[in-house]
Amino acid sequence: MVDATLVTDAGTLRSLVFLGARLDDAAVTGDRGVVKRFLGCFPRPSA
Repeated sequence: MVDATLVTDAGTLRSLVFLGARLDDAAVTGDRGVVKRFLGCFPRPSA
């Protein structure tokens, strides 16, 4: 069972993970909360 699917290109994925871009920039089906938790699994680089 799949709770969510995230479809995007590498640049947008990088922006979502490390720059906090809006999830509206990618195609998400299913539970958006699951995708947000997934994106939060990656530590952002320190400034």
